[in-house]
Amino acid sequence: MYSVTGEASSVPLRRPTLCGVCRYHQGGETEQLLEKHRDHEARLREALEVADQYARKTQSQVDNSRERVASALSSRDRAIAKLQAVNDLHVVGPSGACSCGVKRNCRTAEVLYDRWLQGMIGRADARGNDAP
Repeated sequence: MYSVTGEASSVPLRRPTLCGVCRYHQGGETEQLLEKHRDHEARLREALEVADQYARKTQSQVDNSRERVASALSSRDRAIAKLQAVNDLHVVGPSGACSCGVKRNCRTAEVLYDRWLQGMIGRADARGNDAP
């Protein structure tokens, strides 16, 4: 047995399964072959148009998603910058007094000293985000 390239192969070449329309196109008459090619061209053009519409729709969704992610990241960065500005105004000293003037138990400092929030502020500082 031989492959399409003419090399020896143990896998037999098989004709592809044909649909009813393609079976109709079998034969060697010139007019029949021309009709087959016209029909196939029309089907391929239709499939190409569907694929092109799908690609445009998908690209639009990708662009929309990118815009939404960029907006969300920008909002996050602005919020963290504001929290950093508040954080800078509430530094608790060794005596427990806050730099805002509260002698003990500054409730704002308690919120800001949350480990997760301090991590977010630290990462923002590392990225170079400044308060607006």
